[in-house]
Amino acid sequence: MDVHEIWQENKRWILGVAIGAVVFFIAHTVIGSTFDSRRVEMQARRMASGVAGEPKFDQKARDALQEESETLIALERDLIQAVRFVPRPEFDLHGKGSFHLHFDEVSRAARARMLAGAERAGVDLAAKDIVWPTPATEDEAQSVLLALDLLDDALARMYAASEEVRAAAPDAHGLVAVDELRIEGDKKAARGRRRAAADANERIKEYRVNFKLRADAPTVIAFLERFKHGDRPINLGSNPPLSIRADGKRPGQPLLVSGSLVAMFVEPVREDA
Repeated sequence: MDVHEIWQENKRWILGVAIGAVVFFIAHTVIGSTFDSRRVEMQARRMASGVAGEPKFDQKARDALQEESETLIALERDLIQAVRFVPRPEFDLHGKGSFHLHFDEVSRAARARMLAGAERAGVDLAAKDIVWPTPATEDEAQSVLLALDLLDDALARMYAASEEVRAAAPDAHGLVAVDELRIEGDKKAARGRRRAAADANERIKEYRVNFKLRADAPTVIAFLERFKHGDRPINLGSNPPLSIRADGKRPGQPLLVSGSLVAMFVEPVREDA
């Protein structure tokens, strides 16, 4: 069979193949020039290289950031100093040996001190009205001791305020009675000290004491003022909030006062933490 015969018998198929090859070539050329990513990739690499070689911040920007950082650090230090309640050494378990023995010794002494202060100040306070949870672990014992430090200090300030008011006005009621002093168990406050020291956000902890008492208005104002002063500030809590109402219908009677007191402790970073 010669070429002419092959052409005659297969010309439709040969023409189809030839047309398909032409169409493929044209399509490949057009699509390749339109969607070829190599040029874009090369341009992106050149831009990335240029950016990588440029400084992220100039010296002026770095100086501004450094100044802002120092300002924020100083502000944090001032805020902590303004609210920080520094625990007395006996209420810190670190380096005290058996936490059971130390907790028992310090808590007994604190209770005795509060009751003796009430007797001297002429304030009605019973041992049963001073309540705190019994700790089972060292972390729980430390938590209760810090709250007990707050309670002991706050009550001493209440006694001093009452004596000051009575000294200025002998007929004043002063602080008449303390009906309840309660340290609530707080699982969040009892988290491990090691973890707290490792995490700056966990180093600042809040401890709370709930109270109910009876006193005249000048004494209430006086001990609230005393809470704000000194290097161990005491704040009013919101749970429960401060409540002051009349005790009975007769004017001049002591007020019924209840609420919560809060102290902010900052955990020191231990060398062995």
